[in-house]
Amino acid sequence: MRIIPLLPVLFIALLSACASADAPKSEEMPTTEEFQAPENPFPNPQPDSIAADTSRPVGKVEKPDMKAPAIKFETQVYNFDSIKAGEVLNFDFKFTNVGERPLEIAKVNGSCGCTVGSWPFLLIAKGESGVIKARFDSKGKKGKQENTLTVYSNAELPEMILTIKGFVREGVESNKAGK
Repeated sequence: MRIIPLLPVLFIALLSACASADAPKSEEMPTTEEFQAPENPFPNPQPDSIAADTSRPVGKVEKPDMKAPAIKFETQVYNFDSIKAGEVLNFDFKFTNVGERPLEIAKVNGSCGCTVGSWPFLLIAKGESGVIKARFDSKGKKGKQENTLTVYSNAELPEMILTIKGFVREGVESNKAGK
C-alpha cells in the first residue's frame, strides 16, 4: 500500500525530466543579432495617413471639385417699348446662383448717369436667388435708347451685361401756364 502514495511523485518526476530533455540548449537560442522581426506590411506610414481605428494606411481623400458660382438671369434684356421723356423706369433683373460656391456681386456700373443699378451686398448661396434693381431716368433723352448695366462678380463669367432699351418720346408740355 505504500506504492500508491509514491505514484504521483514518480509521475511528476517523469514529466519534469521529459520537459528538460525537449528544451533547446543555450547555444541553439537565437541571439538578438540573428533575430529577424517579421516584415512590416506598411512601410513608412505617415502619421496623418493612419486611421485611428486600424493600423492600415488610409488612401488620400480627394476634395470635391466645387464649381465656381454662376449667375443665370431670367432675362438680360428689358425692352420698355416707348415712354414719355422725363419718366423714370424701374426694372428687376432676377437671377439665381447655379454654381456650387457662394456668389458675391462686387458692383454694378451703368453705361451713363441715367442708368443705375443696385445689388444685394450679401453672399448668394448655391441655388438661391437675388435681384439687380435697375433704374432708367429718361429726363433729357429722346429717340432710341439702349443703356447697359455691367455686373461684376466672382462668377465663372466675372462680368455680365444687362440691357435696358426702348424709345423715348418727346414730352408734351402744357400751355396752360399763361392763361
